[in-house]
Amino acid sequence: MPKKKVFLSYAREDSSAADRLRKDLRVHGISVWFDKKDLRGGENWREVIHREISRADYFIALLSKSSVGKRGVVQAEIKKAIEVLEETPGDEIYLIPVRLMECKPKYRKLNELHWIDLFPRWEDGVNQIIRSIDGEQGHADLSKTPTPLDDIVIERDENAKPKRLKTLVHLSEMVRETIEIFGKYARRRNVIIDFTDTAPNAHVIASRPEIITAIANVLNNAIKYSYSGRNLESKVMLSTSQARSKAIIQIENWGVGIPKQDIESGVIFERGFRTPDAKEHTAGGMGMGLWLAREISRKYKGDIVVESKPVRWMIGEGDPRPPYVTTVRLIYPAEKIE
Repeated sequence: MPKKKVFLSYAREDSSAADRLRKDLRVHGISVWFDKKDLRGGENWREVIHREISRADYFIALLSKSSVGKRGVVQAEIKKAIEVLEETPGDEIYLIPVRLMECKPKYRKLNELHWIDLFPRWEDGVNQIIRSIDGEQGHADLSKTPTPLDDIVIERDENAKPKRLKTLVHLSEMVRETIEIFGKYARRRNVIIDFTDTAPNAHVIASRPEIITAIANVLNNAIKYSYSGRNLESKVMLSTSQARSKAIIQIENWGVGIPKQDIESGVIFERGFRTPDAKEHTAGGMGMGLWLAREISRKYKGDIVVESKPVRWMIGEGDPRPPYVTTVRLIYPAEKIE
């Protein structure tokens, strides 16, 4: 069966989200025409875009506050797609409105169509798009890009005074809850999550959602950057411990390493930073995990410690990449429980 061809229309402000969606659809065998990748130098871009819209099996209008209120190319693309839709049999799907956020399309025709939302859960939205295109109820294999972080990222207004909704929270319970959230994602990547609880009575005073967000960002990286695959099973090891007045969550994985100089310089905690090896291993990623985990740890007078060391033997048959063992420790002040 030939690949379904999709034209992806988006505003320039939404180019990162558009590229992520393109990659997700390609994982499922859907061919996406994407101007940044497919327009060649010297081509008449306006003519090429009109031609590709007419040739596409489906047109995805990626909608946001930027695109619905913006004049220019994106509106011209939607207008052309509506013209194609008018010539399409009424029982066939062609134009698929997909929203990145709460917004209302101005075109009456778009408002007559069922919208698909990529929020609050990106993966659910992508699966709805795939069902619209393939007409199947199965789930896409999205193991290379979307992660459960889409469900639990805390909105942060850097100019606002931080809210301190602190309560007494049980460390092990937060770790177990985070592991449950990431179970399906880990299985897709053929990664086992192993948890050893040596501090079953450790408690901290903090915001429960924020601590879970910190754990989730580190666990996400550990799963994503482990060497694993169809014929290679990997393991991420979590443990809790308590040393005097400190409660510690340790997360360890074997795979892509972090250069020693990047750890010592502290650049790994800069917002948006990703090492070259991390970019080569996984295209998706915003470089926010360690930055956010440290922000949350320091908010509660804690800390984060990162170590990454190469090991001597190889991992995986025929795989020449020497693995690193990377250990991240989230440290928080422990609360005494009588």
